[in-house]
Amino acid sequence: MIKAQENGSDNAVIIPTDMNAGTAGEIDSIDAEVDGLIRPLKDLLAATERLHKARKETATLKPLLDRLLAGELLEEADLEEAKTGIKSLAKLIKSHGEHRAALIEATQSRAKIDEILVPGPATGRGKGFASE
Repeated sequence: MIKAQENGSDNAVIIPTDMNAGTAGEIDSIDAEVDGLIRPLKDLLAATERLHKARKETATLKPLLDRLLAGELLEEADLEEAKTGIKSLAKLIKSHGEHRAALIEATQSRAKIDEILVPGPATGRGKGFASE
């Protein structure tokens, strides 16, 4: 078995090295730990994709808003494009907030993942792992 330690604390996760080791509860606990570390990264990727999409949808909005706010009377086609752009702007603002929240959560998860990914001096395993 491999035992994962968090900064030398007693909060350890036991990771079986063979399929016959560990109980179903231990395996479920490990799955939950993995999900808890990976989910924030997946959420960040999804939020980043939504943010990029929203930015593309609003790319032509700024010149229209500049013209509108300068007091220029827009033609009907430009007005319709501006209306659609405003809806996209709302999506962009929402996506930006979701992205910031996902980034904060993923950053917290990254600290734990970095401990696992950085090889230890003698074993080549991540710092968070010690043989039992």
